[in-house]
Amino acid sequence: MVSIYILKDPINNEVRYVGKTVAKPERRLAQHIYQWKRDNIQYRRVDSWILSLYKKNKLPLIEVIDEVDESIWEQAEIGYIRLFKSFGCRLTNHSLGGVGCHGMKHKKDSIIKRLDTQKNSNNWKVSHKRQSDTMKKSI
Repeated sequence: MVSIYILKDPINNEVRYVGKTVAKPERRLAQHIYQWKRDNIQYRRVDSWILSLYKKNKLPLIEVIDEVDESIWEQAEIGYIRLFKSFGCRLTNHSLGGVGCHGMKHKKDSIIKRLDTQKNSNNWKVSHKRQSDTMKKSI
């Protein structure tokens, strides 16, 4: 079974995040709390939100809202994200739920930064040289 959970703001009880876990809720909460400490980077909105609570000596509250079969957890998570957004909750989820980044919109500057990083990587240079060589041979 997979647990669908919410993270709530301890100050106003507002739902701020919907997620899934196969771990115990307390363990998953601990992973969220220390995610930004391990990575030392706050890329995700949920990490930034948890860090802002941490600076106020507060921690998010976790609540399991459903237990679903492993085969349908994605649909359940997507459904709950839609439901809470329809209630007007300011969720920190980047995507619409499920595996991957469905519905996630990247900022223009982050797209440019990622492209620059790719272009400067050896893997990118090797793959594009290989494609270029292949195209030259076909002419």
